[in-house]
Amino acid sequence: MTRAALVVACTLAACLPAFKLHAIDGTSRAYLSHFGDDEQMFAFALPRATRLVLDKLDARGFALVRQRQVDDGVVLEVVGNRDFTGAGNTIGSVFYVSIARCAASQTCSRVKIVGKPTYDHNESCPSITGEPCRTIEVWSLWGLSGWEEARVIYGVLSELALDEAGPG
Repeated sequence: MTRAALVVACTLAACLPAFKLHAIDGTSRAYLSHFGDDEQMFAFALPRATRLVLDKLDARGFALVRQRQVDDGVVLEVVGNRDFTGAGNTIGSVFYVSIARCAASQTCSRVKIVGKPTYDHNESCPSITGEPCRTIEVWSLWGLSGWEEARVIYGVLSELALDEAGPG
């Protein structure tokens, strides 16, 4: 190895410990206290509440990929990309939406949304659904903290409140 190559190798080796990988472990829950709660009740029957939530997420570029019926309502999984550079290392979001009937009411629904970032279309731990997960580590957490998902959730819930209030 030449002296110049040895100097470069030693310099890089000295710098590398300063860089460390960070686990993607953020969710919207950490930030929703800035905006409000992640669960609210609305005067919409379950089918209408479901359609309104999906329409509002779709308008933001997120699509329904999975749904399942539960005793008092439905659980939806909605995903989409937020980084459209096409350069790889795609940053996106996944939202888990629980919409349930209010107790003994056909015209009231509880909407709860939890969001988390995705990296190259993969979720990192912690698992929202209880399914096994894998921790994903990256050099920078820019766009991967859960803040962006909290902002989307706040917007969706705010728009639902406006829809509920009606015109004028």
